[in-house]
Amino acid sequence: MKLIFVRHGRTYFNEIRLTQGWCDSPLSRTGQKQVQDMRRQLLDIPITRAYSSNLGRAVETAEVLLEDREVELVYDKRLKEINFGIMEEEYKHYYFVF
Repeated sequence: MKLIFVRHGRTYFNEIRLTQGWCDSPLSRTGQKQVQDMRRQLLDIPITRAYSSNLGRAVETAEVLLEDREVELVYDKRLKEINFGIMEEEYKHYYFVF
């Protein structure tokens, strides 16, 4: 069995350098292109199961990657990114070390 982890494409908030976690910034044009490029890279790889957080950017990414495949996409809110609370959408990127 192989696991493939894919991060969503670049978002609008990424481009304007706003912090995002649970806020649902949509994919930017660059992000949409990144997802299409990833889709092409995965065309010859069999996918039997797919999981995504319920955030729009992750769902959009997963749905594009699964186009023309008969694979059920399972949504799981536990896959969401960390919630930055009041810092979301408010501050430029801060980097945390855990």
